[in-house]
Amino acid sequence: MKRHLKILITGLAFAAFCLASSGCTLAGSTVSMRTGDAANGGDSELSTDSSRRRDVYSDAETDTAEPQQWSRLVKEGRQHLLLGRHAAAEHSLLAAFKLSNRYRSSDVRRRVSFKNLERLATSYRRDQNDAAATRVLQIITYATRDETEFSYPGLSDLALELGGLQLLAGATAEASVSFQRALDLRVQKSGANSSTLIEPYQRLSQAEISIEQFDLAVEHAEKSLTLSENLLGPKSAELVKARLFTATAYFAVRRYEDSEKLYLAALETLREINPVSVLETIVLNRVALVYLESNRLDEALTNVDLALKNLEEMKIGGINRVMILDTKAQILAADGETESASRLFAEVMAGLKAAKPTNQKVLFESFESFLRDQNRIDEAQEIRRQIDELGGLGPDHESATPDPTGESDIAEETSSPSGEAQSAPEPAEVSTSIWDLSSAP
Repeated sequence: MKRHLKILITGLAFAAFCLASSGCTLAGSTVSMRTGDAANGGDSELSTDSSRRRDVYSDAETDTAEPQQWSRLVKEGRQHLLLGRHAAAEHSLLAAFKLSNRYRSSDVRRRVSFKNLERLATSYRRDQNDAAATRVLQIITYATRDETEFSYPGLSDLALELGGLQLLAGATAEASVSFQRALDLRVQKSGANSSTLIEPYQRLSQAEISIEQFDLAVEHAEKSLTLSENLLGPKSAELVKARLFTATAYFAVRRYEDSEKLYLAALETLREINPVSVLETIVLNRVALVYLESNRLDEALTNVDLALKNLEEMKIGGINRVMILDTKAQILAADGETESASRLFAEVMAGLKAAKPTNQKVLFESFESFLRDQNRIDEAQEIRRQIDELGGLGPDHESATPDPTGESDIAEETSSPSGEAQSAPEPAEVSTSIWDLSSAP
């Protein structure tokens, strides 16, 4: 893997910060309104009184449906949701939602149905069923495609959430459409000079780097930074976040000096908020990568060692340490310290099993590149075989998504020195929420 790509790969795996679809297309012209029984393995509760349920759903498609049917569907759906019977809840709530779309846009039943599906998607997320949550959000998005935030408050939030889930599923182009929809809704509601536009611009930049629309990525990141500088305080967590997004966009187009300036500015603010934090460690690692690409190897080594020292002070080990050790191994290799680099790469390979597949591929690619540089072709080919066996997304895949706040560098879990998993510490007051579906940048 080319070294400069490492900073652009996301596992979106850091559980303290972060956040596929079946049943409908990701971004097609039509979205299936079918219920969730097939997608959920045909939950047993759906078999109860199934003929009556089919009749109710059919009634929702006719002009003879009565308001009492809508009320009954909503009541059933909410009861199923309270009991955790998601497929049955989806069946009833979707029927009610479809029926409500026959009413005037000002009718309260439309907003109630909208909110019910929003709660259903949230419940799916809590159940870690992102595919089902995506499906429900797509249905809402398609059904409200001609609406605004004035008629459906919160539509832009759901568009951001859907885009975040699409990024997780590798549907980067579709995610970009969702983020653009969120931006358009907020511009329509609040104008072009609103702080509410900062996050959509950042998420657009994130997706655009992944699909190699670099000019747009830089443009949107810079817009988020300008709004943050003009509308927010100099010590704002959102300003830190905007600097990280923009630094990452500059890195993607090899504007290393500009990237360095913004990373260092973010680092200075972070240290004023909290002298030692996870996010500071992420940024130190990013600065090290900037220096590595700029061939400033002594400075790169200083920053990566500071990052490792921070992890030690916070008693964070496991895959988090492995990701930063990989950066140090790359620096040592570039500086000709082959034996030391080889020892670190061996440690990285020993620890990568704790990583998610996307992060594993980042680490495998890094080691493969080192082996090829050392003309250790047989070993490199074996690593390539392991990469191929992982399947799915690789570092050069179009859906590999830039992660400005570094979830790909600090992985999904933190560990104590004994290896016991712990919750990842929050980075002071800095929220990385993207999507909070949290979009981590």
